Amino acid sequence: MTAQASLTKRTVLEQLSNMAREVAYASGRVSKALMEGKVDEAHKAAREAEESVNTIYYRLLDYIANGRSELLDNADLYLFIARSIHRAAQRLEAALFRLSVLNGEKLPEEALKRAGWLAVKAKEAAGLLDSALTLVASAMPESMALVKSRLKQVAQLEEEADSEYRSMLTWLLGAGGIPAAQVLLLKDAVDFIESVVDELHEAANHLRIIAEAS
Repeated sequence: MTAQASLTKRTVLEQLSNMAREVAYASGRVSKALMEGKVDEAHKAAREAEESVNTIYYRLLDYIANGRSELLDNADLYLFIARSIHRAAQRLEAALFRLSVLNGEKLPEEALKRAGWLAVKAKEAAGLLDSALTLVASAMPESMALVKSRLKQVAQLEEEADSEYRSMLTWLLGAGGIPAAQVLLLKDAVDFIESVVDELHEAANHLRIIAEAS
């Protein structure tokens, strides 16, 4: 690999890492705010993260498009990771938008706590992805075992998030006194939060291919 190609790869990985870090930070703020019943604060955190990730994402696309795609082996894999993290940020905001619509209807404390638990899984998955991207960017052979460990943990978190999601749906179906419209929007919200972890897991799967080819 030429020095220019190596620099291009490292730059792209660093930008992807920045995107994942934004999602991790926002998910942490979201989980804390939801568990404290502060839906508007949680929505603000998600909205700010979406804006930050948008900026990095489109700047990254421009960087790759400006004559660097031929320097980046498997450029489509990097673009897939970027799109997955971008969608994760969008879906986090979409979830919190729905909760913010319902905020005036006195959302059940249990519903907010369960949504907060899901957001914790998103935070952990994004943090692990950020760490794995940083390790791959370092190009140190001894770091590959750590990369695989991080990505394996993301897969485990995806399973845990799926379990939390199913538990939330079971709770929603059994909870009494919640209006049908509120139940539907709550379900939409947790669908989106769970899909944040799914997107991060997809990004991790594609990063594994890059890491193994390095």
